[in-house]
Amino acid sequence: MVGVPGKSKGCSTCRRRKKGCDQKRPICGQCASSGYICGGYQRDLSFIIHPSSKSAAKAYYVPRGALAASLAFMPSLDRTAVDTQCRALFWDLYLPHGIAEVHDAMLMHCNHPPNWTSILLEMSQDEPALDQAFSALSVSRVGRSKQDVRLVKESTKIYGRALKDLQKALADPSRMHSEEVLAACSLLGLYEIFEGGDATDKSVGWVSHAQGAARLIQLRGPSQHIERQAHHVFLGARLPILFSAIVRRKRTFLAAIEWLTIPWRAVTVKTYHDIIIDHATKIPGFLEQFDTLRSMSSPDTHRALNKLLHSCRELKETMTKWEHGKKQLARPVLIKHEPQEDDMYPFRHEMTWENHLFLNASLVYWSAQLVVSVTISQIELLLAKLGFSRPEMYASTTASQQQARQFATCIAQSIPYALMPDMGALGMNHITFPMCLAFAHFTESNDKRICAWLATVSNDMRRQGVRIRPFDDPAMANHHRDAFYPGNPARDNKNDVVTGVALTCTPEPSEPESDWPLSPSSTPNGGSFASTFIYENPAKYYCDMTEPG
Repeated sequence: MVGVPGKSKGCSTCRRRKKGCDQKRPICGQCASSGYICGGYQRDLSFIIHPSSKSAAKAYYVPRGALAASLAFMPSLDRTAVDTQCRALFWDLYLPHGIAEVHDAMLMHCNHPPNWTSILLEMSQDEPALDQAFSALSVSRVGRSKQDVRLVKESTKIYGRALKDLQKALADPSRMHSEEVLAACSLLGLYEIFEGGDATDKSVGWVSHAQGAARLIQLRGPSQHIERQAHHVFLGARLPILFSAIVRRKRTFLAAIEWLTIPWRAVTVKTYHDIIIDHATKIPGFLEQFDTLRSMSSPDTHRALNKLLHSCRELKETMTKWEHGKKQLARPVLIKHEPQEDDMYPFRHEMTWENHLFLNASLVYWSAQLVVSVTISQIELLLAKLGFSRPEMYASTTASQQQARQFATCIAQSIPYALMPDMGALGMNHITFPMCLAFAHFTESNDKRICAWLATVSNDMRRQGVRIRPFDDPAMANHHRDAFYPGNPARDNKNDVVTGVALTCTPEPSEPESDWPLSPSSTPNGGSFASTFIYENPAKYYCDMTEPG
């Protein structure tokens, strides 16, 4: 390993901000005077790969700082050596470092990993499905990082083998309930997020993996997710399962009380991140209930709609209280955006955080509040259409629409931080789904300038190996918009989907007056539908899957 020559010797923060650094230590003067967190002077490293022994092929971890700035892959290079080095490099390519790294006292005290994938370091690699899944993901990430097409193509072959191994594991009663198989499901879903954008199946690969993981978790039962390894793999699976349920507008078992309590029996306290996801698990059920009610013609429909409206408002209030209860360190900070050459950024400010976990919690909160705000306005519009509007409803609908824009704007202002180099590939994973929600909102409201910028962001992410289909495929964009704005009575048919090509600019978009929206008024609970889930075989979600591309 050698240092990378020809690079700026400034701190990582000044390099990211493209500012001159005076190289003072331990904190440079530029960061000290401007109030930024100095990221230090640790340099990235280059790796030269040599043939490796079979025993080394299982190595998964290299200490922080082992990120390769260049890799020379010889045509005759031993495949085992490539796989070994890609596994080692994965951690520096995927996990945040520098100014985005987590130094949260509570999480350290609880021995909480910075990301669920870190648990892989503690798990047995004897399960073929997990072994192949991790190989596929690590080889693809290194290939994308180094723009090595051969590695990316090789990763798709490994992915195909991983799918076959997973199908075998799910058909084997002695293997299917293991933590390793569950982790393999989650890793393959992660692979699909990065590499599955070309799939033609409208179910989308990551959604199928999330559904498969959901069924497997259900079959295992809540009591099987208490111990450390199983617990953290379960925590890592909750967000993809929740997001897929929102996309499909179908309730999720994660909202059941046993799934909100039993897996935490060995934990003294839930994290703020766990709690906001707990709240958000109710949302898919609300969406399903709304879809059922808007297709009914019963004279009592308006009563059920009012009950659902009360439930949505109560959830909105609960989540707002969660936001207000966060410690100050976990809150985002608005900073003035510094325009760069060919900068299409449509806002005056952007947001920054202390670390990536605080970012992710905020993104979950804003995404959940955006969906709930949109649902509230849709319920109120439907009630008005049915002839059950009240004088105060117009003001309430307008407020919900304004709050929805505010939440979408907060998501958009988070994108620069999520995509900064110190965030690693995890930042792209954090922002992808919230960014789709924001895009659907700004498309619906015909904010062409913001949509054009989001399209350029999507192009940048594609070059890093993440293709977000709503930005590339107009049909999929309409599909996503309809998923979040189904049958919107207020939709102007002229507002066609925005693709970011030859668009005219709209006025400067409004920004939140403060970091946090005003609390909605509290309302009584309106009840909910009873939950019934069918325990399907998780293997069904993998039978028809093919290699991406």
